[in-house]
Amino acid sequence: MTPDHGAGDPPARVRVSIDGDTYVLRSSVPEVRVQACADLVDQRIREIRGESGGLEPHRVALLAALSLAHDLLDRTEGEAQGSGARAARLEALAARLEGALEG
Repeated sequence: MTPDHGAGDPPARVRVSIDGDTYVLRSSVPEVRVQACADLVDQRIREIRGESGGLEPHRVALLAALSLAHDLLDRTEGEAQGSGARAARLEALAARLEGALEG
């Protein structure tokens, strides 16, 4: 996991379970956040396995990674579009205010 805290914090060992396997990760990210990420990956793997039948485990993991990346892109693109729409509304409001102040 990518550290997002102080560089001086030593990485902690965090035990997570994904798809029935236990992994010990070293991370400077708080344990609760690492566990939440692992739980999300585990949930997506289980969803895909349920939908796809007998795919090999590495293919299920790859599909889970792609699915999560897709969700992330949708969210970031949606936020960018929302920011653009807000900026356009603010510009229109500013123009109306300027017009009202001049008139």
